[in-house]
Amino acid sequence: LHLNRIPVMGSTPDLGAGINDVTRGQEIRAWLDAAPGVEQYVILDDDPLAGAGHGDRFVLTSMERGGLTPAKAGLAREILTR
Repeated sequence: LHLNRIPVMGSTPDLGAGINDVTRGQEIRAWLDAAPGVEQYVILDDDPLAGAGHGDRFVLTSMERGGLTPAKAGLAREILTR
């Protein structure tokens, strides 16, 4: 992220995603609800369900496919700048 000049604003709370019927998307929503003023964001995650409820603000990554590749970083930047 740093190499692509994408700032990291924080990390989501651990609400027990995958254990307590909580999804990564809900954890992300909880973080956003606690961060008033955040208007632009992108979700970078290797969990395909992390983007649920967040429209097109999700970029799926995969360690098996290179993690945050230059193409994925470019997509994240595109989402943040529209």
